[in-house]
Amino acid sequence: MRTAIEKGEFTPYVEPVAQEEVEHPEPEQAQQVRHVIAYGGTLRIGPCVIEGLRCIARDSQTGQRCESAVCDLSEGRWEPVSIDEKQATGRQGQMVLNLTGGTIWAWQVADFSIAVRWWRQHCPEHHNSPQPDHVENEIIPFHPLRHDAYVLTERPADYDLTPDDRVVIHHGPTTRTTCASPSCSNTSVLTHPTGWLCWQCEKQERRRRRTHQ
Repeated sequence: MRTAIEKGEFTPYVEPVAQEEVEHPEPEQAQQVRHVIAYGGTLRIGPCVIEGLRCIARDSQTGQRCESAVCDLSEGRWEPVSIDEKQATGRQGQMVLNLTGGTIWAWQVADFSIAVRWWRQHCPEHHNSPQPDHVENEIIPFHPLRHDAYVLTERPADYDLTPDDRVVIHHGPTTRTTCASPSCSNTSVLTHPTGWLCWQCEKQERRRRRTHQ
């Protein structure tokens, strides 16, 4: 097989990769519950719930990643926002649109300067820091098909600070479909038939089938 490839007699199949996946790969530490951050019609999704976002800047004193949080609950509120229906194509896209009506709940920040700080994943102290970040940005553009498992169809509750300054975390819809792959813990709020695979496992399965063929 290697000889045939070197002679140009055989071209192996290469799974096409969307440009968006190359430019904005999924964060390695993504959690099962992730929140969408919105401003001016632009939607981005973090690796976790909003109050779990950690600043990615390098601390000038320790040389390590900043320990401060990005979230400030006074800078935004939960609002319904529209998703890009042009991105919701095919059968999966139609299911997303049927479930959400083209609208999802996202954390809407108050103004552009705040949106820039959130999207850069910086705490207020490092908002205008000239130093390079300690790690790659974990907040990426939201796509209704890639991120259908994290869509919120209901407004998260109890996001006001409690008397002891703790934030109550909303874990999203309670009914979810779990990926059928034994080693995968991804879920979806959509109703899928038995044996459903998430987009990552489905991509791997397609690659396996083509390799066997």
